[in-house]
Formats: sequence, structure tokens, C-alpha cells
Amino acid sequence: MIKIKKSINQTAFSVSMESPIGAIFAVCSDLSVLSITLGKESKKSAEIMLARAGYQIHQSSNPLCIQLQNELNEYFSGKRIRFSVKTETQGTPFQEKIWRELLKVPFGKVVTYGQLAEQAGFPRAARAVGTAMAKNRALIVIPCHRVIAADGRLGGFGCGIEVKKALLRLEKAWHE
Repeated sequence: MIKIKKSINQTAFSVSMESPIGAIFAVCSDLSVLSITLGKESKKSAEIMLARAGYQIHQSSNPLCIQLQNELNEYFSGKRIRFSVKTETQGTPFQEKIWRELLKVPFGKVVTYGQLAEQAGFPRAARAVGTAMAKNRALIVIPCHRVIAADGRLGGFGCGIEVKKALLRLEKAWHE
């Protein structure tokens, strides 16, 4: 994964779509997905974050945005378990390592914050893993919804626990 570096006037494109969990807004460069957010308010925060990084966002799609939209539709219809789009992330070296490790958690499985920390080589960093999940800007593609608390509870999720439950139910990884 590559960090978003401050640059001047890079072009990015966007796509909005409805999904079973609500409105999704995504921003892509020509090479990678920069941001996937949920909810109408998230569009504004994604635009602000990327503008600070020097991106000018066009309200039109490019081939990568269209590919992402197709892959998300396949995911929600149960036909996709892994995404092929590249993501470009912005995080600390620790967060980058956690996100790379998270990509190894298969569709339909969950991992605890502590297990993910240990798998990434930081056995005492469960709380920091929670922070890394909160900083994830490529929701669903980098599957932070698959991380749960050690006691089996869902833990936190920036888009709300009901959205996390819905994603895990879709993947048949959560039963009440």
C-alpha cells in the first residue's frame, strides 16, 4: 500500500452508489482507490481530506471507479469474496502493516483486535489496532468490519454497529 502524498492538483474521480447498507461514496485516482465512505455526510469529509492532499475531485467516474462500483455490487450480491482494485492508503507504518495483515482475513471469517495485532507482530497492541481500524479510508475493500472484540462482541465501527452486523451477516460471519 502506498501513502497519499501531498501533491498539487492531482486529479481524482468519484462514484456514488446505493447499497444494502446505504449510500457509498468512493474516490479513485487513475491507479488506485483513495477513499470509500458510507453515508451522505461522509462524501464531504472524503472530499476535504483529499483536497488537503492536493487532489481535485471530479464528479465523474473513471474506469477504476466503474470497476470498484461493479466489484462492490458483486460483493453485495454474494458473487465476490475478494476485491482486485488497488487501494492507496494514508497511515503510519504501524497502521499500514495492520491493514496489510487485515487483507489476509478471508471473507466469512472474523479476527479479534488482539489476534490481528499478534499476526502483524505487535502482540500487545490490540488498542492500537482499533485506532488503525478507525483510520481505514477504504471501507469494505480493506475489511475492518471483520475485526471484533476478544469477548466476541462486535466492538466499534465508525459507520455504526448495525452496518458492521449487516456486512458480517452478508459474509455469514455473524449470527445472533
